[in-house]
Amino acid sequence: MMEDFQNARKKEQSRFAAWRDIGMGLLIILVGVFFFGRGWVSLDLNNRYPPDDLDKWFGAVCFLYGGWRLVRGYKANRIS
Repeated sequence: MMEDFQNARKKEQSRFAAWRDIGMGLLIILVGVFFFGRGWVSLDLNNRYPPDDLDKWFGAVCFLYGGWRLVRGYKANRIS
């Protein structure tokens, strides 16, 4: 009986971690898209801090890391 409870709790925790990875992956991808493409949109922020190559590099890194988190969460959710 205790083993069933522990197995159910472990499965619930792994499912929560998978959904957390998916959510954080989507959020990080959105941040990456913002930094990569903020030069295309006229924002008040662009007047004070004009976009440069570092923004594009940071956006690309965020996009890749967010994609990795998304895939990791998808694989973990698919297995369980």
